Amino acid sequence: MPSPADGIRAGVRLTTRVFARLALVPFAAFAFVALTSAPTWSGVGYVSCLAVMLAGLATLPEPATSRPRRRGLTRGAAVGLFVIACLRVGFVRDGARLHVLDSEAPSGGSRIASRVVDEGDAALTTTRLLVGLGAVRDDASELPAAMRAAYNEMRADHGAVPSPLVPTYLGLQGREAFDLVVIDPPAGAPRPRGALVFLHGFAGNFDLPCWQISRALAELA
Repeated sequence: MPSPADGIRAGVRLTTRVFARLALVPFAAFAFVALTSAPTWSGVGYVSCLAVMLAGLATLPEPATSRPRRRGLTRGAAVGLFVIACLRVGFVRDGARLHVLDSEAPSGGSRIASRVVDEGDAALTTTRLLVGLGAVRDDASELPAAMRAAYNEMRADHGAVPSPLVPTYLGLQGREAFDLVVIDPPAGAPRPRGALVFLHGFAGNFDLPCWQISRALAELA
């Protein structure tokens, strides 16, 4: 005879399956946009692991009766997400001239959260979704391609660098603790006589506009 705990577990599994199946169609649309936005290796990995995790949740088996079923889709996908995040945290570093500095770090390094997600992956996917939903209308047809080209140029110039994007949207920026994007002048450039302080707008803090402004200033110098 099933115990009350078995009934609770069965209810949780049923609820999880229902919500996971309802999320399949919107997630498929998101995954299509993300994977056709020329993502980095980590972007492909994150989306793939999330797809496997959702598939595992949507196909949760009924509570074991006479023959238990061995499964590990959701757990395996969670491990995959953790491994990808650890690889990015371990290998993503400041560029030759672009630095993301944590105001609270004694050594001036970047936060762990700044290295988990590639800014270009997040920005391009979000931009294409907003354009597709009609939320962005000005230069909507040219915007995704222009952003993709700009991020490719920035990666060619600085490589895979940290970004204040995730800490900004997690609410980790404030007067006492904040991230600072610093871009040094090109090698061989005349000694700078000043610096430009670029304050981000309502969308949040990004590397790309800082890099674009610094490149424009270098061309004017």
